[in-house]
Parts: sequence; C-alpha cells; structure tokens
Amino acid sequence: MYLCVGIAATFTGKTNAFFSNSVTLTGTIQAGIWETEDSDNEQHGEWDKSSLKFSSASFDGQEISAIIKNHGEDMKTDGLYEIYFIEKGNPKQGTVITKNLTFKPLKKGEEINLTFTPDKTGKYMFKAYQHKRHPGVGELWSKEITVNLSKKKVESIEKQVETEKQDEAVTRETNIEPVREENSEEPIKKEQNSQSDVEEEKNINTSEVQEEKMVKDDIPSEENENSEK
Repeated sequence: MYLCVGIAATFTGKTNAFFSNSVTLTGTIQAGIWETEDSDNEQHGEWDKSSLKFSSASFDGQEISAIIKNHGEDMKTDGLYEIYFIEKGNPKQGTVITKNLTFKPLKKGEEINLTFTPDKTGKYMFKAYQHKRHPGVGELWSKEITVNLSKKKVESIEKQVETEKQDEAVTRETNIEPVREENSEEPIKKEQNSQSDVEEEKNINTSEVQEEKMVKDDIPSEENENSEK
C-alpha cells in the first residue's frame, strides 16, 4: 500500500528541464612574432644585406651602358647580370644575348658602369640579380635602350671616305716632292756649270795676257841688242 503511494508521488511531482546551444571548442592561440636580426638571418640564410638598383641606361653611338648601385651593405660575392635584345617590342620578351656575366662585389653606396658593344639595331635591356637570399624581388631591370646602327654605319662610312681622301692627299704630296727637288737641282747645276765656264774663260784670258806681256818684255831686249851693235 505504502509502496504504491510512493510511486504515485514520484510521477505526480514537479520537474524542471534545461537546454543549451553552446559548443565547446578546444585549441591554442599563438601570439604575434616580430622579426629580429637573428630571426632574419635564419629566414634568409647568408644574405649579405646588399640591395642593388639600376640608376641609368644609355647608348653613346658605340656602346650601351647601365649604371648599377648598391644601396645596402657590402656585397660578399660577385654580382650577376645578363643582356636581353629584341628587334621590336619589349626586350624582356626578347632573347638573352649574353649569359653569366659578372661584376665585382660592390661596397655600400658604390656603383659600377656595365657596358656592351651591340651589333644589331633594336632594343636592349640589362638584367641583374640580387643576392640569392635577398628578401625582396630577386631580379632587377634597367631602362630600355634603343640602338640604331644604320646611322652609326653611315657615319663610319663617311669617316672611312674622309680618311681615304686624306691618305690620297698625303700620297700625292709625297710623289710631288721628289720632282720638285730634281727640278730645283737643275738650275743649281746650270749655275755651277756657268760659273766653271766663266772661271775657265778667265784662266784663258789670264794666260793670254801673260803671254802678251812676255812677248812685250822680249821686244826691248832685242832693240837693245841692235842699238849696241
């Protein structure tokens, strides 16, 4: 009897229910990391802190040139560069005409002039490489250089013609000079001959005068002999 009453009380009592839509997450939160000189060395290896940049590029009628400057720390290894060419368009899409060219390591703030003698009319660009561990862009380009060799060829031909004319003039003067010397010697010889003729004539005249004098000297002696007789 008492058992039934207890069971009935259990089912007829007040009950409360609670619901939650929260989700439990698990994980870790990492704080920010700031690069230091040591961490930079670990990330970029043996980077010497050099930083290259082209400052100018030009064509002087004979050579193309580009000045490159080190805006960072002293370079520890040689610099590398190439030269690109295209007849028309952007030289970056052209062909490499020189490979594996090098220049000496540049000190901080130092610059060097890279040169090349072109043999084709078209457009050229210098391409250089930063240190292999450089954190920025690993390659750099000079400004585009336009080369017109047809004008250079015309100037070269004109210069060659002018040189040939000068050589011909010198040759003519060289050939004329001996003739002038020969001609100038003839009057001298004639003058010498005439002087010798005059001297011979004087000698003849002198001998004649002496003979006459001797004859005259002999005549008085004969007269004296006749008078004595």
